[in-house]
Amino acid sequence: MKILILMAYCNRPKMVEIPLISIKNQSYKNWELAFVDDGSVMSGEEIVKTILSDDLEKIKFYNTHDTPEDKINNGGSMFGTFWNEALYDSDADIAIMLCDDDALYPEYLEKLVEYYSVNELVNYSYGHVSVFDPNSFTNFESLSLNKNSPLNKTEEINPVCNVDASQVSWRINKVKENNIIFPAPKTTDLDAAIYNSMFFAFGNCTYNGTIAQYKGVHFDQMGNRNHDLYDIKDIT
Repeated sequence: MKILILMAYCNRPKMVEIPLISIKNQSYKNWELAFVDDGSVMSGEEIVKTILSDDLEKIKFYNTHDTPEDKINNGGSMFGTFWNEALYDSDADIAIMLCDDDALYPEYLEKLVEYYSVNELVNYSYGHVSVFDPNSFTNFESLSLNKNSPLNKTEEINPVCNVDASQVSWRINKVKENNIIFPAPKTTDLDAAIYNSMFFAFGNCTYNGTIAQYKGVHFDQMGNRNHDLYDIKDIT
């Protein structure tokens, strides 16, 4: 199985190193990355190319070229359009989302493949998160497992507003069969909208027993992207 990672980035040039390194460190290597720069002043493409230099053939780059003024005037960003393009053009089997302040758990992709290989009737599922502060991050070895989060459930649920974006994975062929897409051209609510469509198509979302991601919890959680806050040391 191949896994498509849909990644969103906006003006977090140091923080984004963490999720990129988490991709590089995955125990499972059959993945591809769709990296969408949401009109950043501080481009993320060169950072991706530096950290994932051995995997450039697996990566597609997109840029919305939306300015902050564009997003305000037009009621949202264009990145859903590019995620739809990446999703529907991909030959991958499973898709996940990844934000620029989170990180994938080291064995997450491997465990997803094991889960979907055994549970052939499951179309989408969710895992748990381990909370961390990306601003105090030094390396993955220093992170302790901290699953104390209200986002961590075990029952079958409607995922809308019950889990974080990166916790959910889905079978790409089933999403295509049901014509499920991200809101476009203007995207204001990336995960809730598409999860709502999945819920109506597939029913409740099941817990797959994985630890999906390290969930970044920090002072700029809502994404104000104050440039001065991200002048922190390189972690590579």
